[in-house]
Order: sequence, then structure tokens, then C-alpha cells
Amino acid sequence: MRAIQGALIVSSSIQIILGYSQLWGIFSRFFSPLGMAPVVALLGFGLFERGFPVVGRCVEVGLPMLILFVVLSQYLKNVQIREIPILERFSLFICIALVWAYAQILTSGGAYNHSTEVTQINCRTDRANLISSAPWIKIPYPLQWGAPTFSAGQSFGMVSAVLVSLIEVTSLIAR
Repeated sequence: MRAIQGALIVSSSIQIILGYSQLWGIFSRFFSPLGMAPVVALLGFGLFERGFPVVGRCVEVGLPMLILFVVLSQYLKNVQIREIPILERFSLFICIALVWAYAQILTSGGAYNHSTEVTQINCRTDRANLISSAPWIKIPYPLQWGAPTFSAGQSFGMVSAVLVSLIEVTSLIAR
């Protein structure tokens, strides 16, 4: 956690420098949606091997999450409540809440009672102890894990995430 704190400090400093010095605005004139779309796609495909095997561990929960997220974020994103695009902004949070409730119903209904131990660990909501072990209210405070440590490798990883974020935001604005 201390190394992540240090990497976040470095990457956010670089983002602040790029933003306030208007260097990113100068660089973004040379970007086109045709050039940014493959970059964003390749970065997303690079993360595919991290996320999809986790979905595959519990297909009963992972597949409905994928389908619901695609439907809410892509096909129903223009649905507005009092002129606020709720599904465009909060589709992931809504999906997590709905799928967690669905997984709890499956667990309470006994869908995994006679399945293998691996399936029970990955699919049941009561095996991870996430709800029972988490405090209901926890107020974070600065440097709660100690003084940050700075590592070049982790800082470069976080800086690359910042650059990807800047490219994605620029491509959204260019639309």
C-alpha cells in the first residue's frame, strides 16, 4: 500500500503538470480518433487476460454481469431520469449491485450446495467474508499505511495508466 501511495503521488503529479501547463492540449491536437481508438483497444485487450479468467471461474455470475453491463452501458445509456444520464454514468455500479444480489439469491437458494469446493469458493457470496469482515464506516486519512515509498517500476505503471486515462478522455471529447 505504501508503494501504491508513492506511485499515485508520482502519477498524479505528472497529470497535474500535463494539465495545468496545457502541454496535453498541445499534444492532443495531433491525435485523431482514428489513431486513438486502436491504442485504447489494444490496452483494453491487454487487460483481457486478467479479467476474463476471473469471470470464467463462476460463469453463472460472470456471464450475467457481462451481458447486463453491455446492455446498460451501451444500449440503454441514453435513458435519463430527470435529465440525468444515470445509466451512462453509473452502469457499472448498478451492475455490481444487481449481480451481487443475484449471487446472494443463488447462494441462499442452495444452488452451490452440492458443487465442488473450487466452485463454492468462487461463486458463493458467504465464502469470501467480504461483508462480515468489512467495517460499515471507515474514514480514510492521509498516510494511514505509513510514509509512501517510491519505486520506479510501480511509478511507470501508474504513469502509463494516467496516460491511457488522458487518451480515453481526449477521445471521448473528440467524439
